[in-house]
Amino acid sequence: MDLEAIIKCRQLGVYDPPPNAATALGSSATGMALSRAYWQYRCAFEPMLRRVAGVLMMLVTLTIIWCEATIFTGVNPDLSPFSLLIRWEQDQGTAME
Repeated sequence: MDLEAIIKCRQLGVYDPPPNAATALGSSATGMALSRAYWQYRCAFEPMLRRVAGVLMMLVTLTIIWCEATIFTGVNPDLSPFSLLIRWEQDQGTAME
């Protein structure tokens, strides 16, 4: 029931919570406001947040693959972004020990 309502909400662009969702947090003004905020998060912000997280994870994965692929290239040239970051921190004197 909840997923069907979320799909309808996304398709129609109406982010008001369904009538049965308002009673879950109480019928007070605070409960209604929390219910509406949660519903807007589930309908509008959660898909965007998941896409951003997916892109960030993809970039980290590609960076790790790049680092692993450049291990056997030798010391010169140093192509690993993580290695360059560590060397830069050592040069700055802020390396974690």
